[in-house]
Amino acid sequence: MVEDVRTDQWQLFDIRGIRQVSRWSKLIPHENQVFLAFKEETPALFQSFLSQPICTVTQLEALPGNKDHLVLLDLPESEEQLASVLAAFEPKRIYAHFHAKDSQYFEQIPTREQFKWLFAFIKKRGSFDFNKNCDELAKHKGWTRESIFFMLQVFFELGFVTLNNGITEIAQSPSKQDLSEAPIYKKREQQIALEQKLLYASYKDLKEWFDAKVSAKEEEIWI
Repeated sequence: MVEDVRTDQWQLFDIRGIRQVSRWSKLIPHENQVFLAFKEETPALFQSFLSQPICTVTQLEALPGNKDHLVLLDLPESEEQLASVLAAFEPKRIYAHFHAKDSQYFEQIPTREQFKWLFAFIKKRGSFDFNKNCDELAKHKGWTRESIFFMLQVFFELGFVTLNNGITEIAQSPSKQDLSEAPIYKKREQQIALEQKLLYASYKDLKEWFDAKVSAKEEEIWI
């Protein structure tokens, strides 16, 4: 005999990694629900599979009242952004899908030794043509095009190199800054940390993260 289990506590439903929308959309009650997208391009990926309109974070204030069933379609920009959404909705059920179009978790960040080698390589050659020579270098070093382009972007943001039509040259007076000071480096670090906490964490760890945010909101109510 299967009985309906009722609980006064909020519930987390893990639908991460289930690509077929039809497999998880039927689990969500049709009343008092909201499908939420953090990125503007996300609704176009899901809307044709859902009967209900998709709301973006920029439209939250226009929604009337709380929603009991919150479906998180993609990853937020930060933990703080997701925490503010939870505070606004106070949902009874959270469905975590967390679609990530360009996941950075497995790409990771090149090592400092790789950065050092690439900088010395460009300095020795005098210049590096990304469009012409990237594939050859990637094959030689066992790197990806994306990782090479990322390192060049870090160099450029820190003023280590100049970029002109795909040609990279060492700057005349390179600044002395740590690699982690580059905005794109910081953004990659934050993205990887966010994916680790929300997208690739175990159900137990993800539940604990949500519990901490929900508990914090409940404490605010009682204070």
